[in-house]
Amino acid sequence: MSLFLTIVNTLAVFDIRKQIGQDGVEIVPEVRYSGGVIRFAESSSFGDMNADPVCYSHPLPFPFKVTPRSEKALALLKTVD
Repeated sequence: MSLFLTIVNTLAVFDIRKQIGQDGVEIVPEVRYSGGVIRFAESSSFGDMNADPVCYSHPLPFPFKVTPRSEKALALLKTVD
């Protein structure tokens, strides 16, 4: 399955929202990223110093809530192995 279809199917079945705190208010996640490593992208030869630099970084975990969109979506999920 392609990445596009995976994302579309996930969004069709699940409701993805901000986590609710103990006080009943949505938690606004802080935008934080992992420390990235800058290296030169591989081209035809390994370590080509003329290649473009690439930074490998990703968002750090944050609180969120995932729930089925409906009873029909929940029933569909229960049929999948």
